[in-house]
Amino acid sequence: MRGLAKHLGISYPLASDTEGQVGALYDVRRRFGPGNHRVTYVIDGEGIIRDVHRNELSVASHWRRALLKVKNST
Repeated sequence: MRGLAKHLGISYPLASDTEGQVGALYDVRRRFGPGNHRVTYVIDGEGIIRDVHRNELSVASHWRRALLKVKNST
């Protein structure tokens, strides 16, 4: 995720759940069909979920919204 962070010009950590372990904890598995729903969480330094974004069609909407939420919280 360092490449995406560098591309977006951000200095805070990003995570990607490639093994599906976090997705299982947050119940984002699809009920029918393979894989997970596309969900992005913004979690603050205290572990509090500040935003949840679900959108299956627009990948860019996830990083745009998350970036906006983080910038507006500082």
